Amino acid sequence: MSRPEQHSPSLPGSGQPERLRRVPLGTVSNGFQLLGTHATLECDICHEPTTNNLRFPPPASQNDCIACHQDEYNRQHSGRGFQVNCLECHSQTTWSGASFDHIAASNGFDLLGAHANFSCTACHDPATNSLLFPPPAGQNDCIACHQDDYNRQHNSSGFPTACLDCHNQRTWLGATFQHDQLFPVNSGKHSGKWSGCDTCHNVPGDYRIFTCFDCHQHSQTRMDQKHGGVSSYSYDSNACYSCHPNGRV
Repeated sequence: MSRPEQHSPSLPGSGQPERLRRVPLGTVSNGFQLLGTHATLECDICHEPTTNNLRFPPPASQNDCIACHQDEYNRQHSGRGFQVNCLECHSQTTWSGASFDHIAASNGFDLLGAHANFSCTACHDPATNSLLFPPPAGQNDCIACHQDDYNRQHNSSGFPTACLDCHNQRTWLGATFQHDQLFPVNSGKHSGKWSGCDTCHNVPGDYRIFTCFDCHQHSQTRMDQKHGGVSSYSYDSNACYSCHPNGRV
């Protein structure tokens, strides 16, 4: 296997006194090897043909792509927040087929479910690459980006903002709500005793409000007597829930 070529000045008697030629193990480029597409380019792509001077600032190392490719970077990424370490996304063979590690660039946010199918501009300003929403605090901080979606469907309804409690990352449809985590209506004494949300939640659209008394038609006088001496008792549905959070007497 041949070793990667490095730069060397033209040698005496080479017939190319004014141009660079490639010879093994040269050192004048401080170790910059002609890898990938660089090995197929003519010398004057990077060097002045009469002086052999570089057309760009000399790269500090093999991977200092931006020294020579600042113009390409500016055309594609200027002002958009992309890092200047080109090899994080590109190879030395072609600009096409770039890969991008979104997890590393976003402090851990993976493009899961439906997120993987979106174009960058669905979440980022195309001119600056900055987020169109407040940055999420973590993978499951859905509300940071989806506050408008929440407001359209649940505003003032009392639903939690932990979207993944009901939704998944693939679609808003098919949401499930585990009511028994808050109050058991699908198990225990209340199972089968209701016909719909409005059996208990009697203010349409606001699930923070509920009543116990449409089913439990207690006499206030009787309940006052039964709870005599009970601290903080009041004839109120919220008070009932605070003492009977599991639906049991």
